[in-house]
Amino acid sequence: MKLRRRVATASYAAALGLATYDLALLAAANLARRNAVSSVRGDVGRSDCIVPAGFTVVVVIPARNAGPHIRSAIESTQNAASAADFSVRVVVVGHNCTDDTEDQARACGAEVISIKDDGFGGKGRALETGLRELVSDPRPIDGILVMDADCKMSENCLDRVGRFVSDGASAVQVDNRVANPESSSSAALRFASFSVNTLVEPLGLFGLGGSACLTGTGMAFSSDLLRRVPFAAHGLTEDRDYYLALVREGERVHFADDAWVASDAPTTFRSCTDQQFRWESGNRMGARKDAWGLVATGIGKRNTRMLLAGANALMPGLIPSGAVTCVAGLGLAGTRTRNARVVVISAIPAVIFGTFVLGTLRFAGAPLAVYRALVFAPVAAVGKLWISGRLLLGWRRPQW
Repeated sequence: MKLRRRVATASYAAALGLATYDLALLAAANLARRNAVSSVRGDVGRSDCIVPAGFTVVVVIPARNAGPHIRSAIESTQNAASAADFSVRVVVVGHNCTDDTEDQARACGAEVISIKDDGFGGKGRALETGLRELVSDPRPIDGILVMDADCKMSENCLDRVGRFVSDGASAVQVDNRVANPESSSSAALRFASFSVNTLVEPLGLFGLGGSACLTGTGMAFSSDLLRRVPFAAHGLTEDRDYYLALVREGERVHFADDAWVASDAPTTFRSCTDQQFRWESGNRMGARKDAWGLVATGIGKRNTRMLLAGANALMPGLIPSGAVTCVAGLGLAGTRTRNARVVVISAIPAVIFGTFVLGTLRFAGAPLAVYRALVFAPVAAVGKLWISGRLLLGWRRPQW
């Protein structure tokens, strides 16, 4: 009985710490937005910043058989380019395309870098090759923005990114949104997850004095940064690999939450599986390889950015966090079911986590459909467990 209580108490303490950390991120994100920290801290990214003559931004779109999406992606980029006071080029990096992706891109006026290889490395290898070619291009390039082929960008996206880079930011991340939260319960839950991982998390980290994390699309870099710290991410989550590498090199990613890129989420739980499988496998590999080392380095050097980046990379996602807080609370309550005080205390992590979730949805401007979809969170939790089981068994991971 004593051992059971000790395990329950330790689990409860861990759940309480996890829920408190999440709430602290939300508070920091709120403060950052209220004080316009994402735009003006360090006098970087001001809306009145004057972009110098001859300034050029290249939009890089990695693609593999993206025929159904590539035209709308390029057109949204061209629309944003018309609102920017500088030169914009669009480059599609075709990776082993067997459809008409590259032909469509050329027809829309985009440049094309065609890659034919063994297919391994996925998006990370395509980006590494494409960015290396662009950095060595004799034509002047000041900034490079990466956007997925199934995304569209806000009209002000390029203007905001250009102002950040021209004002001294070496790396910038814009908000990465789900465009169709009201189309299904699956898409609504993905919107909730994105609200945590691609809005509150990066903006909160930045507000705490750390570096905003990269979210794979809508991330921009100065050409000088790409020369100093070449993009060399070979994992399935190339954004996390490069983010941790940047923090290790002393760089800081800024966050512009007033600009965005958006893509449609899968509309069924079944169709979400392959994408989620790729993300989860990459997250675990990244944590094993880099995150613990960055935490240790951050502690040794008393470097807040390294410590925050490494520790945050080890945190579970939205649904696992919710499961941990609920199970830990029930475990503690089960050790003393007749003690009303213990039962009340056991609910604290779940209450804090619930406050975090609802606060995040409000912060992200979630439609009512997202709140309603929370009743399907247990279904998503079962899916997470199934994915984790596949990973533990060493099942093959998709590359794109």
